[in-house]
Amino acid sequence: MIQSKYLDILRSAHQYQGITNDCGPFCTAIVLDALALLSVGGAEISHAMDKPLKIGIIPFPRRISNWATFPWGIVHIMKEHGLIARWRVFCKPALLKEILVKGYIPIPIVGSWKPLWSHYKILVAYDEQKGWGFIDPARAAGEVFWDSHDRFQKQWKNMACTCLVVDPSLSKSQ
Repeated sequence: MIQSKYLDILRSAHQYQGITNDCGPFCTAIVLDALALLSVGGAEISHAMDKPLKIGIIPFPRRISNWATFPWGIVHIMKEHGLIARWRVFCKPALLKEILVKGYIPIPIVGSWKPLWSHYKILVAYDEQKGWGFIDPARAAGEVFWDSHDRFQKQWKNMACTCLVVDPSLSKSQ
């Protein structure tokens, strides 16, 4: 089994998003709280992300309020708090395993086109038998939730195998 060295602190920092569509902001809040960079609720992060990011005079939306969060919006919030973060598409499962081994925090996006939905959740483990283990803000408890390899792969491919990667090396929890 491959397991994140941040598993326990991510579990303890878990926040439940309730019936909102704010999984991205809640994942952001969980990571920031777990790394002792900011004790903030996911709802506060979602409200902050409602304001567009300005690059020069051009506003770029970080999220569409009460509906969708863009990966660059999460990366921007992480960077505002001193973390190195990036997002990329067309990742491979082997890369996710490598990211876990290296001590980074991966946040893949899964979803479906019909019906249309997407969801961010924090990857904390991989097991050959159990599949992929997540801390999921859509779950009321901060326990590891397991997705089979097939289920995860299908839902992740629907979202172009997109993954955010957070480098916690500059955090206070090191």
